[in-house]
Amino acid sequence: MSDLPRAPDVVALAPDVGLAIAVSPDLDEMLAVIARRVAEALGAEQCQIQEYDAAANTVTPVAFWQRHTERPEPESMHKTFSLAGEPEERAFLEATQVVQQLCSDPELAGPTRAIMDKYGDLSYLNVPLVFGDQAFGVMVLVETEVERCWSDEEVALARALGEQAAVAIEHARLYRRVQDQAITDGLTGLFNHRYFYERLEEEIARARRYGTPASLLMGEFAIILPNTPMGAVPETQMEMNLAGKLAKAGDADAALYKAKRAGKDRVESYG
Repeated sequence: MSDLPRAPDVVALAPDVGLAIAVSPDLDEMLAVIARRVAEALGAEQCQIQEYDAAANTVTPVAFWQRHTERPEPESMHKTFSLAGEPEERAFLEATQVVQQLCSDPELAGPTRAIMDKYGDLSYLNVPLVFGDQAFGVMVLVETEVERCWSDEEVALARALGEQAAVAIEHARLYRRVQDQAITDGLTGLFNHRYFYERLEEEIARARRYGTPASLLMGEFAIILPNTPMGAVPETQMEMNLAGKLAKAGDADAALYKAKRAGKDRVESYG
């Protein structure tokens, strides 16, 4: 286990990483870039990024990159796992420490050893993603060919890259929140008029291009129904009326559910 101070000059060892991280405001794309660039900078076989939810005490793998693509992606991707049985993992996240784990360590936690055995992993380097004073995720560097002990310099570089990644991810999250706020109604969570007209123009153009039907259902909500002939619209009207009544009563979540159900999950609803 290592908890080293950041070496001031290690960022200069990988300037391309910071540049690549900073150029994309799309969070999913950015996570993929970070996983690849960090693994390449440290010469690791794999890099996995996990989101950490302190309140729920869970982690969710959200990005993965590996040098040898013939190995399948872990089946754990995008699944949420509780840390209730892994107090060591939560402890290092809360302490914002960089932690090495080796399969030969006799004191290795049981759940970690089980994962290593399952995937044939030999070494982990866990790098917390911290913004402010709170960890919101972790980068896990993985070695599968040899049991690798990372040097102090490599650990310091990993920490520095983790700091860059954390700032970039937080900026991407903020960008996504601003985008969502710009196109949705704050009360109901439905798309607003601006987004409605943009999507309506797109669907009309698509229908003309491919000669497919498109319908618009007007009630308490406006519903765009791509690939839906007018004859199929009346069957949704009763549910749409119910959705409108629920919205007036202040039950926005139920209204949104009814609106989506009315459109058979193929529509976008606008308030």
